[in-house]
Amino acid sequence: MLRAITASMLFVFSVHNVATNETWPKTLQQEMAKKKFYRGFKGSAGLSLYFMYYNFCRVHQTLRVTPAMEAGISDHIWSIEEMVKLLTDATTKAA
Repeated sequence: MLRAITASMLFVFSVHNVATNETWPKTLQQEMAKKKFYRGFKGSAGLSLYFMYYNFCRVHQTLRVTPAMEAGISDHIWSIEEMVKLLTDATTKAA
């Protein structure tokens, strides 16, 4: 037998990320917005450069270092000039 969803049940659903009829449209909107954002990077190196900047150049407030330094991949904060130099070195080797 089906019961009406009460406010306390909605709280439990939201804590456990259970999609209900009330939360489904919002999550669908968020997914569509995310797909639209990533569609702009399709076929370009822009997304890769952003991820490299995010992981090697940007100091995160909670970590107080870059994620690459936290993971032990890098020993210093990279500058954007270092990223560009790495990119130009890779393109000259490929040519």
